[in-house]
Amino acid sequence: MMCERKLFQNRNFGFNEIVLELFGWLERYGYCVAEAGSTIVRYEGSLGFINVYYGRSSYEIGVDVGPPGEEQIASYSMSELIRLKDDEEAKSYRNPVVTSAQTIKGFVAIQAQRLKDYGQPILTGSTTVWHDLEHQKKRWSEEYAMDVLVSQVRSEAEHSFREHNFKRFIELLSPVEYRLTPAERKKLEYARRKLGSRD
Repeated sequence: MMCERKLFQNRNFGFNEIVLELFGWLERYGYCVAEAGSTIVRYEGSLGFINVYYGRSSYEIGVDVGPPGEEQIASYSMSELIRLKDDEEAKSYRNPVVTSAQTIKGFVAIQAQRLKDYGQPILTGSTTVWHDLEHQKKRWSEEYAMDVLVSQVRSEAEHSFREHNFKRFIELLSPVEYRLTPAERKKLEYARRKLGSRD
């Protein structure tokens, strides 16, 4: 598939020209430039879309991807792509922050390499990648919600334990028992024994 070459103006350290140069290899996978503004370059193809962006206030250089025609419904970040392959790497991943013309090309190059390293399923047309990404996003969202719940009940649970209100302590922590630390589990066992000895 031939991609039409377009010229665009840019005021952000030559961001779009740099992206067009360093992400040009996407054409080999059938992705063509659909838009190239001063802070975003969008590639589209039959397999999906890829946005390379420069945050207007965050100054982050990021990459989002999504299935064809589905941008409003689903898009996935670079960290989500990485998580499909390497969960530990995804935990430490952060979009690079660029505030100077001297460093922008190097960080765009890093993002291009990351897309090559972690984006092969979307580049080569994996039949399950969009489903896998959506399933992963839902699972991560549920885990995050549980983390928030645990952090919310911890304070009240600790107060209940100090006040020897073991019934309330058990009520608070039993639903999230599998997320507790070893020390919290010991306290929960202790509270159950104490409550049982009162019956």
